[in-house]
Amino acid sequence: MKTKAIYLLLSVARALAAFQRTLKSRGSRFDKFLDGKYYALHIIYILKRLFPATHVLRKFCNL
Repeated sequence: MKTKAIYLLLSVARALAAFQRTLKSRGSRFDKFLDGKYYALHIIYILKRLFPATHVLRKFCNL
């Protein structure tokens, strides 16, 4: 009984690993950061992307 449980656990782990290898990233900010574009995780860049027309950002952040 214990052997079957271990075999099942190993099978599930292999299936999960195979599935994870097929996943593709869609160019997130973290992926850009890893590619050397360090501005991608900068807070001002993120705020500018979230609130592009905000006058507060332009006034206080020199955007």
